[in-house]
Amino acid sequence: MSRRPTTTRTFWGIWSCTSCDKTSISGELKACPACGNPREKDELAAVKLGRAVDPTTGRVLADDAIRDPQKLSDALAGPDWSCTACGSGNRAGALNCKKCGGPNELVVAAAHMVYDFAARRVAPEAERESRPSSSSSSPPKLPPPRLPPDLEPDGEAPRGRPAWFAAALGTLTVLVGTPLLLLAGYGLWWAFQTHDANGVVTGLRWEQRIYVDNWQVVTKEDWRDSLSLQPTVFPKDGKGEQGGVDNIRSCRDKWHHDRRYACGTTRECRPATRQVKDGETCQQRCSTRSNGNGSFTETCRDVCSPRYRSESYTSCKDETKYCTEAVTKKWCSYDTWVWNEVDKKVLSGTDDDPRWPTVTLGPLDRLRRDADYRVDVAYTDAGEAAETYTSSSTEAEFRTWHKGDPAIVAIFNLGAVADVRHPASVERDRVAP
Repeated sequence: MSRRPTTTRTFWGIWSCTSCDKTSISGELKACPACGNPREKDELAAVKLGRAVDPTTGRVLADDAIRDPQKLSDALAGPDWSCTACGSGNRAGALNCKKCGGPNELVVAAAHMVYDFAARRVAPEAERESRPSSSSSSPPKLPPPRLPPDLEPDGEAPRGRPAWFAAALGTLTVLVGTPLLLLAGYGLWWAFQTHDANGVVTGLRWEQRIYVDNWQVVTKEDWRDSLSLQPTVFPKDGKGEQGGVDNIRSCRDKWHHDRRYACGTTRECRPATRQVKDGETCQQRCSTRSNGNGSFTETCRDVCSPRYRSESYTSCKDETKYCTEAVTKKWCSYDTWVWNEVDKKVLSGTDDDPRWPTVTLGPLDRLRRDADYRVDVAYTDAGEAAETYTSSSTEAEFRTWHKGDPAIVAIFNLGAVADVRHPASVERDRVAP
């Protein structure tokens, strides 16, 4: 599609006479045909096109463009000027008023304009000669800066809460908030304070256990590349042993992992879609401007954008082909030494004389022990009877307790038991420096 050339058309506008109210006067006329009054500046500024315009393209829907060469030259000469003597409108190129012969003030002023370097502007020559030298004149005094009218103070302070209100509110906050904060802190401190209650031991329980481990050879399996022969170190008094690696044997291939490797190329084709240029789409756009002399000039040009369409095709390319193979390694059996539990003895009772079970140990055996000790206590707090217990961490501590012994129970103010102590330990703590 070929683009249309840019075109221009010029039309006369219409204006209304403010003297006799005649309307729809051709912009070509400089005076009202009804009353004869010349067209004034405000009437020239109010000239309108007076023709319908296509809302889509902006094109003037009329075919009465100016075709006479002389009239078209006058319309395109530039804005009209108004005579300062009689007010008549004149063409842009006229040096004198066609009605009274008065000079074109714009042309006269331009002929007497010189560049004023001091003021950095074009100024009339007479004004330049009458201005004093910049070296003898002092810079003019600038008025003090003023705020914008909407920000100027109106002399009255904005209304709001008085200052005493904020002070009273702060004082009230301190007077009320401080006691509440202190009360909350005291309540938290009080909750974690303890008091003592007298108790008595009502029962004892104990259980002691012995485990016998034997240092013995076992067979294990592992990857061959992670094994190395190490001598076995046997324990002395159940300590200092090292298992070692002995007699590596019975190795066989075993899957370890899969390896992926490039094994050629393959041609892969897939359907695809692409956008291809398919000419362009053009629309005529027109704009109209005033020439400032009662006429308007319309300029129309084509505004084009590329047009695309979808095209299906087959996309083919060589892609790397990958294959997978199993990687095997040697999986071997070997001998090593470890501790294995071979026996367990348990002895329990409810007296105050805990005893360990008896066992017989061989040269490659070791002994492990653990035990549980519990002391049951009955006590009275605030007239209410209750029971609790304590656990002893060592046999020696457990042996200090006997059935019927007194006990001191420390109780949180909220009622939970914090600790159970032997009177002897309390006395030791009291005399300790």
